[in-house]
This record gives sequence, C-alpha cells and structure tokens, in this order.
Amino acid sequence: MLVSIVNVADKELLAPVVDSVKADLGLSDSQIGAVRSSVFLAALLGQLFWGPLSDRWVRKYVIAIGTLVWSGLTWMTAFVTGFPGLLAARASMSFAEGCFNPSAYALITDTAPKPRHGLILGLMSLTYPVGTAAALVVASVIGTAHWRQPFIIYGVIGLLLGILVLWIVREPPRGASEETVQAVEGVYAGRFSWAEFRKVLAVPTVLLAFGLDTCQASVNWSFAFWAPTYLTRYNIAPTPEAAALALLPAILGFVLGALLGGFVIDRLRHRTPLAPPGSAWSPCRAG
Repeated sequence: MLVSIVNVADKELLAPVVDSVKADLGLSDSQIGAVRSSVFLAALLGQLFWGPLSDRWVRKYVIAIGTLVWSGLTWMTAFVTGFPGLLAARASMSFAEGCFNPSAYALITDTAPKPRHGLILGLMSLTYPVGTAAALVVASVIGTAHWRQPFIIYGVIGLLLGILVLWIVREPPRGASEETVQAVEGVYAGRFSWAEFRKVLAVPTVLLAFGLDTCQASVNWSFAFWAPTYLTRYNIAPTPEAAALALLPAILGFVLGALLGGFVIDRLRHRTPLAPPGSAWSPCRAG
C-alpha cells in the first residue's frame, strides 16, 4: 500500500504545480496536455510489458526493480529545463510504474485468503485517493512556486521503499489462495501466453469491467489533474495551494466508497450462489 501510494503520488505531482511549471518552463496548455497524455499512453505500454513479465518471474523482484527505476526518474524530473525533458521524464516514469499493478495485485491475492479479497482490494483502492491527496498536500505545504522539491522528496521515498520491498515482502506460491489448487495440494503452473490472453478477452465480465474502469479513470484522472488549474484560472480559489486542497472532499468520498465496496463484496459473496465460499472460479461462470 505504501508503494502504491507513492506510485499514485508520483503520477499526480504535476497537477497541483502545473501553473508554476508552465511559467518556469514556458509551456502552453497543449504541451501540458501532451505531457499528461504521455503518462497514460506509457502506462498502457508498461502494463503490456510488465504484466507478462510478472507471470514469468518473481513478482517482488519486478515490483522492487520497477519502484527503483520510476523513483529515480521522478527524482530526475526536478532537473528538467524544458518541454522535451518533462515529456520524456513523465512518460518513462509512467512506463516503469506499469510494473506495480500486475505484480502487486497477483501477489496480494495469493497471500490473502479468498473470502477477504474484496476488503483487501478495497484497501488497495484506497491508495489511489490517498496518493493523490499526498501529492496535493505536499505541494501545498511546500508551495507551488517551489515545484521541483516534491519530485525530489517522492523520488527519495520511492527509492527507499523499493529496497524495503526486497527486504520485507515474501513471495507466495502462485495461485496459493485458489481453492482448486488447495484441494489437490498442487502447485499453480499458470504462466502468461498469448493463447491464454485471448481466452481472457473472450470473457464478457472482463470486457465489461475493463470498460467501466476506463470510464471511471477518464473522469477521475482528468478531474484530478485539471481542477486546480480551473479553480485558479477563473478565480474560484484564492491561491494555487487552496485550489489543490479543494479536491480533498472528493478524495474522501473515494476512500469511503472503496472501503464500503470491498466490505459489501465480501458480505455478498456468502449470499450468492455464483460465488460461494470454496467454489472454483471459471471463465464460463464469470461470463
């Protein structure tokens, strides 16, 4: 959760200081928009690279290496001098951050018992609003005029966390929480392949979840990034720092929703015949 919070904070550090960055580097709204778009395009490519790797290699190593790389790139962002440098720093950072979700969520669900997956994943979802809030609060406390300092701070924190992942995290057996594996006391041998990937894309539930998450992310991330600029440009907020902190009520709503959603999912799991405790998941059933 700590690594994920820093992950999200790194991605959002530019939002509360965007006006200062524009003034310092002489950028336009279109160039800032291009930098923002590069973050998500790079994240998409990163998921496609790191996801298969996490299926074939030790997941905690993938997380640790990715964390060290993206944190170093976050630290280097503090020293950019123009649009090309900012674009390259933000895109490469986001590509490296693509290591986290595929590896971390698989590792966590193999560690925690399946009846608690809803709550556990709900707690992980908290890291998105908390990470966004962390970026906003730090930028506000330091002052948006000193926009380079938060990148240094979070870069150093991320480097330390990457080392802690290697030291503290234990790698569970793959599929350790799957009932079908436990029943036969076997070992899950699943590995990424394009054939398996095509099977996943044939599951309607997966496609629906992907579509819903895409819609949610488009709204959330666009709002979080551009709201501070909107509030200051139209004199709704008195200062850039106040504009950044104005997002905190929305972030609190996200936190409560994530916790409530995880709790409700775990409770309903005991009441629906589609996913009773001890049942095996299958693509046919999920579809």
